[in-house]
Amino acid sequence: MIKARPLNKIFTFKNLAVLVFFVIIVFTRFYNLEGTTRFTRDESQNLLDMYNIFNDRKITFVGPINYGETIVYPSTTFYMLLPFAALGNFEAYSPALGTAFYGVATAILILLVVKKINEKLVLPVALLCLIWFPLLETSRWAWNPHLVPFTTFAAIFLFFQKRPALRFLAGFFFGLSFHLHYLTVVSFSTFALISFVSSVKEKKFKDSLVLWLGFLVAMVPFVIFDLRNPPGLFFTHYVKNNLVSAGAGSELAVFPKTFVDNIYNVLVLIVQSKFLATILGVLFAGILVFDLRKNRQSFLWLAPVIGQIAIISFLPFYENRYFYLGLPFFVVWLCYPRKNWGSVLSKAAVLIMIIGSLFSVKKQLTEPIRVPDTKSIRLITTYIKDVVDQDERKNVNVAVLASPDRDPLGIIYRHVLEIKGISLLADYQYDITDNLFVISTSEEGAVWVDPANIMTAFRQGKIAKRYAIDNTSWKIYLFNRY
Repeated sequence: MIKARPLNKIFTFKNLAVLVFFVIIVFTRFYNLEGTTRFTRDESQNLLDMYNIFNDRKITFVGPINYGETIVYPSTTFYMLLPFAALGNFEAYSPALGTAFYGVATAILILLVVKKINEKLVLPVALLCLIWFPLLETSRWAWNPHLVPFTTFAAIFLFFQKRPALRFLAGFFFGLSFHLHYLTVVSFSTFALISFVSSVKEKKFKDSLVLWLGFLVAMVPFVIFDLRNPPGLFFTHYVKNNLVSAGAGSELAVFPKTFVDNIYNVLVLIVQSKFLATILGVLFAGILVFDLRKNRQSFLWLAPVIGQIAIISFLPFYENRYFYLGLPFFVVWLCYPRKNWGSVLSKAAVLIMIIGSLFSVKKQLTEPIRVPDTKSIRLITTYIKDVVDQDERKNVNVAVLASPDRDPLGIIYRHVLEIKGISLLADYQYDITDNLFVISTSEEGAVWVDPANIMTAFRQGKIAKRYAIDNTSWKIYLFNRY
């Protein structure tokens, strides 16, 4: 007979603390997701592609394609987010349910890693995980680079396990990070190379070989696809069309300055304050001096971070996502065990990052990353679908005018409406459109006189319907040609 555990054994302080941590982590990842997550043409095209995969039941290796159609990523992103998109009925916010889920899992992995390497920092790092800007941004925005922290932290957690099979899985998860964004190869290669050199010195090089083998196995689908589909979409295409080669020639001469600038950009990113970034920079410099003297093993984890920032410096511009690819290595370096004042500096750095994040968390949970928010998109597209279906309207088109949305063609609405089964005329067929839904935040007078060529055929027509989205500034006008 199984005896029930006494309540005082269940409701311990430790168990309650874990429960509270989990509840807050879930809250900060999922709260008001529909009202804040970003949804541009990148996300809308990805949503449409996932819907087609789900609807057609066809397996594909082709995933997200960048805006300029020069870089093709594998479909790993799609399959990681597809179950959540389906759960959310392929509404605009639904893929972000997936990044929120992986964001929760990432926070748990971080604590498992920190517990493994430096148990004294588990509590402050747990507090940081609740509100840290980089972890919230990557958890609340469905974009392929934002899944990298999950796969890389999973790889690092597995790396710390000594069994060869788990080291192989670590390499495979590093390979999945490469699937999600190609520039992860910089941080991984730096880490794997230093790890290999160290293992050779210790006569344990088989561990590193197993790690590389796992990574290379994850690369096999790329090779097979490119060999079967010459000249290839992945390796050969990316070598010719990538941001590094595009910017390397012009950026090489100013690399030292750009590198320093990007270190500052990273400091501001992780603390969300220019003033606190300066303090954090001083603390990191102190940690670096300490490590040079007494803790050089930590450079296994710092070197990939430096490599990631260096490669950013060859890009035409800085973006947060490029640093997120090396973020897990930064966390491990910061939490690496140190003694005496090295430990004090690490704890102080984590505290500064917590303080900085306190001032940014409210905005992340309440304000949309980009206008329109996905709730408005859902309400707008639902209304258009209902009108088209009920009135059986033909020759339908959409436009976005006189609003903060800078895409007059309404690409995001086209993708979502296609998912909802509404056939629109193309974005170059306004001249044969009979029913034009104009999405705007302005009164109809401003729409009538909008200088866009889209309105040319409708200035002598009439407005058949007007509809305002409750609790927003968004309005929908249905223009008829005659």
